[in-house]
Amino acid sequence: MDDLFTGQNPMIGKNLKTIRSRLDVTQEKTAEMCGISLPTIARIEAGSECKAETVAKLANGLGCTTDALMRGVMEVPRDRKVEIMMRDIELLPDKRREQVIDTIEALITYYKYR
Repeated sequence: MDDLFTGQNPMIGKNLKTIRSRLDVTQEKTAEMCGISLPTIARIEAGSECKAETVAKLANGLGCTTDALMRGVMEVPRDRKVEIMMRDIELLPDKRREQVIDTIEALITYYKYR
């Protein structure tokens, strides 16, 4: 079973890249979210070994299961996408943040009463 968590499973890097794509996050953002260095993320996606501890950090940070990383991608939960967007909004400069919030509120109002 340990072989699944090391270089013996080339799917981890491919699945990581797919999950990142579905979440619309960069390698840099993934590294930050998971507490893993950017070079490690790049190496994993290139097919290098991945320790069990690293798989667990990736799954936790990305809001997916270790099984999704090792065997195939599942749909990313909507609440996880919203959480990532909220974090990104908080990092915007004040004026931009207010513009984004105003836009979201306008869209909600529009679709709520449509």
